[in-house]
Amino acid sequence: MRRLVVTKDGSQHLLFRNFGRTLQICVRGADVSEPVHLLTEAIVASGDLKFHLNALECFNRLHTGTSISPSSLAQISKSQRLRLVLRVLDGRLAGASYREVAIIVFGRDRVERDWHVPENHLKNRVRRAAQRGKLLMEGGYRIFLT
Repeated sequence: MRRLVVTKDGSQHLLFRNFGRTLQICVRGADVSEPVHLLTEAIVASGDLKFHLNALECFNRLHTGTSISPSSLAQISKSQRLRLVLRVLDGRLAGASYREVAIIVFGRDRVERDWHVPENHLKNRVRRAAQRGKLLMEGGYRIFLT
């Protein structure tokens, strides 16, 4: 299933659902009723490259209606999320603000571009990672042991 949702502010949200999995992409600056090009960073940290490529493959499979193996999605979501959570937790414990942590994790250019957008996607992502990190630090890590 593919659905386009246009919000009052003109943002376009593409929703893809396939085999019980959902992907939402927010699009600004282009009309998705016309062919558009997906732009992404070409140079990423060496440890992140396989996750970026896997994410693009999953997006392509959702778009074409091809099934996605649960292990592919789990690989992206769990390992990337945990890595982000630990990096954000480390920064916060060192006394850095959410914005300072975001600059370290995502880069100054992205933070300057996305930190103050109305949807607050980047801010919320960093805040959630900090909350999750605190939860893990306070004993939530035990879920990995069972």
